[in-house]
Amino acid sequence: MGEQGSSSGSTATSSLSATMEDFTVLTPLKFLMSNLKSIVNVQLTSDNYAIWQLQIFKSFSANGFDGYLTGKTTCPTEQNVDYRLWKLIDQNLVSALISTISPSVLPYIIHLSTSSEIWTTLEIRLQPTNRSRVI
Repeated sequence: MGEQGSSSGSTATSSLSATMEDFTVLTPLKFLMSNLKSIVNVQLTSDNYAIWQLQIFKSFSANGFDGYLTGKTTCPTEQNVDYRLWKLIDQNLVSALISTISPSVLPYIIHLSTSSEIWTTLEIRLQPTNRSRVI
């Protein structure tokens, strides 16, 4: 029984490696990750949400990733073959978003795990019409 467990462990590892080797980072994702901070030249604060939101959305949309922000590109189940690619893209987008957010706003989103959750939370907290309702 011990041998069977170790052989299945090595099979899982080689399967994971083969799967990860099949991933190639999409050119639009590379572009967005490399250039977002220079394209979006302001860090998000509680006072500049409208301009930040416009710049981020246009950049994500131009590169085909707006569905990750809006939630239209939904996360497949973990059993789905597309899950790992979706997760790879989404986590890179999360990283890109975080790099454009000021330290004063980060506490609102630091506990969130997807780009859609971050986008929605920031909209609820910082959009001027929503802020006046909260106050």
